[in-house]
Amino acid sequence: MRKRDKPSFDLNPLKNHTLTQSLLGALLLAPIILIFEEQNLLIVASLGSTIFVVLAIPSSKSARARNVLLGHFIGLSIGSISSLITIPVIPAVIAVGITMLLMIITRTAHAPATGTALALSGSTVISFQLASGFLIVLALIAIIHQVGKPYLRDLV
Repeated sequence: MRKRDKPSFDLNPLKNHTLTQSLLGALLLAPIILIFEEQNLLIVASLGSTIFVVLAIPSSKSARARNVLLGHFIGLSIGSISSLITIPVIPAVIAVGITMLLMIITRTAHAPATGTALALSGSTVISFQLASGFLIVLALIAIIHQVGKPYLRDLV
């Protein structure tokens, strides 16, 4: 009889940080959902993606504070500006394309920021209050990443 193959993953949360970092991500996302409410779920989705990158792949370039903050700032700006265009589909195409271009040029690539641009391209120009809240949340995520660096492990 053949030995059963061992699974290629380890479920010991104390050994590989999976449970701890996943719970931290969930705890970070809960107040974000409350702050941005239901009408801004697309923005919440891009923040959820950022939390995943920062906590599941903390050593990646995309998880760096510079990439997170500037990438989303670019997406926020371009998405808001493109929303002024009234021709269907065009704002989304422009927002994603220009956001990608600017992140590549500035070496601040952070894929979830294109989601921010896309989310804002279909709405009215974002309010100062919402933009401020968004950037504060991103700064908090970046601080948690920086402070947690010695403890965070790449999970994927």
